[in-house]
Amino acid sequence: MKRYFELTTHENQVWNAFLNGAVPLKYAYSGSASITHARLAASAGYQAANWRAETETRIVSELLGSKANKLVEFGPGTGDHSAFLLNHSTIKNGIEAYIGVDFSRMLFAHALPKLRKSMPRTTVSFVHADLESEPAQTMLLLNHPVVFVSFGSLLGNVESPESTAVNIRDSVPRGSTGLLAVSGCPLELDTKQILKPYESEEFRLAALEPVLTLGLKASDVSFDLKWNAEDLSVNAFVELNQNFTNIDKDFTVPAGFRAQCFTSRRFTPARLENLLNEAGFSEVKITASIDQSSLFAEVKT
Repeated sequence: MKRYFELTTHENQVWNAFLNGAVPLKYAYSGSASITHARLAASAGYQAANWRAETETRIVSELLGSKANKLVEFGPGTGDHSAFLLNHSTIKNGIEAYIGVDFSRMLFAHALPKLRKSMPRTTVSFVHADLESEPAQTMLLLNHPVVFVSFGSLLGNVESPESTAVNIRDSVPRGSTGLLAVSGCPLELDTKQILKPYESEEFRLAALEPVLTLGLKASDVSFDLKWNAEDLSVNAFVELNQNFTNIDKDFTVPAGFRAQCFTSRRFTPARLENLLNEAGFSEVKITASIDQSSLFAEVKT
């Protein structure tokens, strides 16, 4: 597979991040990485558990009701999760317009046919945005309050959950209601169980793709996973097995250099509630699964 960045500016951004010790996860969803992520999303065990899907469907159905006919989704990814929920609910019948907001146009191209199939009577559109940096330019399409959702664990996969939450709030009109789903921290914490979904070859290749697109080979690096108990996060690291020289930029990265290439945070109900209150949402209600492995925040801007 030919490797490439989605935008020419991404190469320097990834190089700078790599040399500074941590590559933001958003680059693992764009360019050729959108293909490796799509393969990961199709692998066994990637999709959320049935309880989570059922709960999301119930909450979004209640939020939508008859008070909004536009649905904004932040981070639809490959669209598999969203299409599943829409196909197993009645909410699609009340949606006249769906707006997907994502960092990667290429990843949304994977989602588009699935979303259109699940909502054949709905106008589906896309807005490109880097929610870690600024709000999405969705206000131009929205005149009234809407329902907005994030079915994936978007807030757990960004460098700054705090700024991302603020930018989500500022991407929709005041008075909008939403559902933000994240991965929780199980009451009976089992580190091996938490790391298990990330130990597949599909995951390793997906996490490494932005680094490999810089010109490194998989054989040039070692890859390992760690659980950070203090930050409640799963982290993946890449370490150079040998010197790597970038001829175009005239520098060498020494053997033993180590950088983070993946992070996924977990939240406790209190931590999530505090994050969203600090972000300025006017109302926040947290629902948790029985073991708290999945959390759902119903919010209002």
